[in-house]
Amino acid sequence: MQAYKASGKAKVEDVSTETPARAPASAARTFGVLGHVDHGKTALVRALTGIETDRLEEERERGLSIVLGFSYLETTRGVIDLIDVPGHEDFVRAMISGATGLDGVVLVVAANEGVMPQTREHLEIAGLLGLHSGIVALTKADLVDASRLAAATAEVQSLISGTFLDGAPIVGVCAPSGEGIETLTRRLDELAGAPLTRGPDRGCYLPLDRVFTKRGFGLVGTGTLRGGVLRAGAALEILPAGIGTTVRGLQSRNRAIDVAEPGQRVAVNLRNVDLEQVRRGDTLATPGLLTPTRRVDVRLELIARENGPLKNGARVRVLLGTSETLAKVRLLDTAELAPGTSAFAQLRLEQPLATQTSERFIVRSYSPMRTIGGGEILEVDPERHRRFDVEALERLATVAGGDLAEIARRLLADAGAEGIANDVLSERVGLAPEAFATFAASMDAIEVDGARLVARSSL
Repeated sequence: MQAYKASGKAKVEDVSTETPARAPASAARTFGVLGHVDHGKTALVRALTGIETDRLEEERERGLSIVLGFSYLETTRGVIDLIDVPGHEDFVRAMISGATGLDGVVLVVAANEGVMPQTREHLEIAGLLGLHSGIVALTKADLVDASRLAAATAEVQSLISGTFLDGAPIVGVCAPSGEGIETLTRRLDELAGAPLTRGPDRGCYLPLDRVFTKRGFGLVGTGTLRGGVLRAGAALEILPAGIGTTVRGLQSRNRAIDVAEPGQRVAVNLRNVDLEQVRRGDTLATPGLLTPTRRVDVRLELIARENGPLKNGARVRVLLGTSETLAKVRLLDTAELAPGTSAFAQLRLEQPLATQTSERFIVRSYSPMRTIGGGEILEVDPERHRRFDVEALERLATVAGGDLAEIARRLLADAGAEGIANDVLSERVGLAPEAFATFAASMDAIEVDGARLVARSSL
């Protein structure tokens, strides 16, 4: 098959020549390279991998990343996919698209400029998307003296204090000379060996961040596989349109593969579908896994540095996976959402989205556009709730707690003697059919006609 290329206290570490012993390959990992515009993200990726991620002529002419850039780094623990995200404020949407599904980040801060607006915004977005680990690369260290380097380090330590990067290593680097690159590579290798915190397998779920055609192959979509194992020949759905397709072939890091694992960057060659039928922001999924919806229940968080509260009924922009739509916020347990706090809410989406429980999203203000918060999907396609409804809020609190068995028990109790269809319950608790079968057997319920569960207490 030919290739189809999808164009404690932190401290500053010195370069090291130590090389760790080769270890068994880890599961697929994808790290994002985040930070303010012109702080050297693309140059850093080039120094780490030898790959130029600015593939557009306009990007090379302007010296400015506009779209996502992709590369990979071979380490002793396996291969790490790196996504170079745009740093300019005009391309935050592309940045969020690239940050979805990451396992960790490299936050880039230029030593000669220090922390800048998109440094803060990118860090906030990464936190809202539920990331837990990363490294700080203090670039352009050769352009400053020792006192300025110390000041920049202190500024970064203050920025990451109390965030998911609190205590992360800060590695001083100079991309052109290679100083610090080996140390940064070693740190990435260590990060790649940390345990993963992914949720249960719910089937294949792949938000598309690029869609194009390739002569001799046809349609190709690319993205970071969010869940499930994807195999050549698998049947998939393109959502939200619900178009059926099959996988003609898979590639990762410009090599043909038979199987893609969760967390892996992958290009998918699709059969029986035209470019006009699919677009960036669509989702590839196992048939029946996801239900496109215009309504979701969420836990919503407003960032602490917002100037004022978010009011009930506010119109916002919701960025989920690689898609974006406008939505109306219905606050369920508070009159208004204060900065730095969270609440249960229901989002009424203006365009249908295909998603699943536990997915993270970002919220931006309608106008002027700025990141104001984010949250987690708790329920997909729910009924419309009354505000301050105690029963609905208790159920959402249970879902937020993550106890699948308790969630299922509540759903079965609510359904009464009528019971609930297996496929509906499987979707509501967020499990793939094969995983749900084992889960259902542990429930104190009776299966009716092989397709519906009824709580034993209801019978």
